[in-house]
Amino acid sequence: MPHLRLAALCLTGTLCLGGAALAFDTGHHADLTREVLSEFGMNDTAIRAAQVENWLVDYYSSSPTSFGDVESAAAKLHADNLFSPEAVTNYWSRYATNARNAFRQAAQANNPRQVLALLGMSLHSVQDFYSHSNWAELQAPPAGADYATLTWFDASAAQRQGVKTGKASTSSDTSQTPHGGYTSGMNHDSYVRPNWDRAYVLAYAGERQWVNQVKTWVSEVSPAVWEQARSLQLHGAELSRLNSDQNAMYRISEWVKSGSEDGHWKGNGSGVRSDFLAFSAAWVALTLDSVFSEDFKNRRWHQLLAGGQSGALDLNVNASPPSPAPAIARFALNKRAVFLRTVSVRDLNGADRTLGLGGDADMYARITVNNQEFVEAMQLDKSFIRPAWTTIKFVDADLPVVIVHYELWDEDGVGRGGDDHLDIHSDRRFSDLDFLYNMNTHQLGGIGIEGRFDGPSQLFSMQGTADDRARLEFFITTRTLARTLPRRFPLPGDVLSPVQPPVRDTP
Repeated sequence: MPHLRLAALCLTGTLCLGGAALAFDTGHHADLTREVLSEFGMNDTAIRAAQVENWLVDYYSSSPTSFGDVESAAAKLHADNLFSPEAVTNYWSRYATNARNAFRQAAQANNPRQVLALLGMSLHSVQDFYSHSNWAELQAPPAGADYATLTWFDASAAQRQGVKTGKASTSSDTSQTPHGGYTSGMNHDSYVRPNWDRAYVLAYAGERQWVNQVKTWVSEVSPAVWEQARSLQLHGAELSRLNSDQNAMYRISEWVKSGSEDGHWKGNGSGVRSDFLAFSAAWVALTLDSVFSEDFKNRRWHQLLAGGQSGALDLNVNASPPSPAPAIARFALNKRAVFLRTVSVRDLNGADRTLGLGGDADMYARITVNNQEFVEAMQLDKSFIRPAWTTIKFVDADLPVVIVHYELWDEDGVGRGGDDHLDIHSDRRFSDLDFLYNMNTHQLGGIGIEGRFDGPSQLFSMQGTADDRARLEFFITTRTLARTLPRRFPLPGDVLSPVQPPVRDTP
């Protein structure tokens, strides 16, 4: 149904800038965080807490409710304004030094929630480096692989040559390539940008390596603290506020609308100023600050990473740390990617129209691949879309089959009840698509869903039969990732490139 258009002009000056993305868009940050932390056995509460802390790095970098060193410290966690390999090296050397000290202090204090908070914050920086830099362009996939997986910490000096990150608004150097937005700049923030998928895969590899290192730092002090962080339990008001912050993470990112900003859940097209203002006002003014917000506003744990607390090094200083930075251990990777690309969606029955009146549908997808749900970006007020929706799920390289569930929805917005579930299945008994995908043969199998649809010239197409129905086209294929083997620390002169060929498809 049409979004509620609220008159909220009095809030425009204070809220319209909040939530503008400076990074991988929020949905991609959240997907990557869930993917990797699930691999490390974290429970749902721990993962959602880390996702919120990850998002709050962006929120407190740009929100009008942020100020002073809370804001300036958050702004340092995006790996921006690094215009040479030397600057990138100094940033990560200082960052790793701060992170090791912060995680060890949290473990010594027997504070598993602080471990999770620092983990979510630091993952934001790791993910942002691959999103904000030209690393994806510099690292070509090795022969036989679709994607490179060489991380910053595994690269040799030669492989780091030419690396830099984009210019953010905090730099006055006009000679540098700007971070940019939806259509320009160095960023790979969402799937509307060139080489987003390459940056996303590299961020996945870098994040796995980082979480493994954090686990080592914490466990060297107290294995019990890592286990407590992994199995975080929240109850009562704390759990309620986590749920509220999770909803804010989605809605503020989805609906942000100001100037050129038109949504930052996953790319543009979802911004709704009235819904953004109404929701943000309620969340900021009527919701008590959660423990996660307090981690920034009062405890200021992010300054342990960015500088400003407990002797942490200032990340804005382009110099080596006083003592050698800690080594980051190489971490094994042997994965393939499920790659599902939605090509077109058409609303067939005017889901948002009543007696011929009203706007067009505000469609979005909820796609689950092997138990991980991906919410793809709503596209406002369109009866037909060719969205950028690209769903990437990483699985073990020897996994033969994955399970896929596809739902399509029409969003209703603030104050208009629940969203409308659109029927996309040709069998009247079902509304959604459920099928098995064979990673090797690329064959689909399900009720009414049979065949191989693995490229732009071989699209799967189906439409529903109910009153609220739509037609959907997509393809699904397998992508190979360069494979790496573990080695705890690099040796002098090592060139740490992938050392094993990727696992290939078998026809």
